[in-house]
Amino acid sequence: MHESCQVELVLLPKLALMASFIILTAGHFQASVAESGNQESRHRLRELRRVVDGKPTAEEKRRTVAEHMRKLDDEEFLSLWEEAATSNDLELREFAISAEARKRWDSHPPISKLLKDISDPKRDPALRIDLMRYLQSPNTRRSIIKMQAVEEAISTLVAIARSTEPNAVREAALAASGSIGLHAYEVDELKGKADADLRKVLLAHLEDDKEAGVIRGRAAVLLSRFRDPRAVAPMALAAKDQSLHSAQFLERIASSLGFYDKDSQALEALERLLDNPNVAIRREVIRSLEKIGSPKARRRVDQLQETERDKSVLRLIGELREKRKR
Repeated sequence: MHESCQVELVLLPKLALMASFIILTAGHFQASVAESGNQESRHRLRELRRVVDGKPTAEEKRRTVAEHMRKLDDEEFLSLWEEAATSNDLELREFAISAEARKRWDSHPPISKLLKDISDPKRDPALRIDLMRYLQSPNTRRSIIKMQAVEEAISTLVAIARSTEPNAVREAALAASGSIGLHAYEVDELKGKADADLRKVLLAHLEDDKEAGVIRGRAAVLLSRFRDPRAVAPMALAAKDQSLHSAQFLERIASSLGFYDKDSQALEALERLLDNPNVAIRREVIRSLEKIGSPKARRRVDQLQETERDKSVLRLIGELREKRKR
């Protein structure tokens, strides 16, 4: 055997051992760096929590809550948001966190990252609902259109709405998809593209009598904003047999029918809903009749002043009639 071959045979096991050692050392180093990063992250979150709870150290007092928040990276910020959502810390969520979200992501929100968190069933439902509400803010909707992420956002949200997740999560997803779809629909170059599939999904939810009332009601509201004429028939059908439906669903139908001023079926459905003993439903019917604004619809509102017994409904009729004079 050649001498060079003998040298190679001797060196190969040593080289393999050295390679294993380097890989193992690199792994330990990466784990050490990651753990160090985790410790720093936990430290920043603990620091902010002390400030929020009114127990800061003397050094921490020198910075405001907003200044402490700006030190967090996106993942730390979402962790804080999730903690606040889980503990139902309304003050922190509705003021400090929402303000920071607007500043942090004002012009370029991380849409794909947010959609991934929204879709993650391991995330707290309260955080996911908060994030879906954030997607509905005007600046965020504009950014979604500008970043050409309308299709991605709507398809992600529609998948959640059609899932077996809790109704609160599904309704929030439907509301967010509708809000983004409606905003995109108002942009000329997107008209007819962004909303077609969404409207099909909304109509399927509205027509499904086995679907939860809260979901069907949300679908009715969104379809009415699109002025989709296909929504009138299922709403009119529900008004015919009101005993089969929840008050919340009927109330949303009553408010939605007011967007169909040229559909006689809508007027007939509102007339039926006036017989409902639920005051909230009757108030929405009256608002919708006034919104339709035809002579027939307004005459019906005027007639109710003679027959209605509930004081809040009578007060509403009086206010609406006053507005006509202005």
